[in-house]
Amino acid sequence: MRSDPEFTVAVAELQPALAAWRQKRKHRDPIPEPLWQTLVRLARSHGVSPVAQAFRLNYTTLRHRILVNSLARNDANQFLNFGN
Repeated sequence: MRSDPEFTVAVAELQPALAAWRQKRKHRDPIPEPLWQTLVRLARSHGVSPVAQAFRLNYTTLRHRILVNSLARNDANQFLNFGN
């Protein structure tokens, strides 16, 4: 795990929410979208691998989510800039 204090604090804040979801979920339930959004933001600022390792997530799934989110943001920006 990274020794960056900001990353350590972010992990400590998000870990209880993910642990609570893991305790309550039914087998193979997907991670809720708000958790994914937070994980994607964290991975953007601290890297996919450290986030995937810290939260025991599938690296490829997290990376895919980042790419899809980036494409959606780019599409939205292009739509907004189209009128200019």
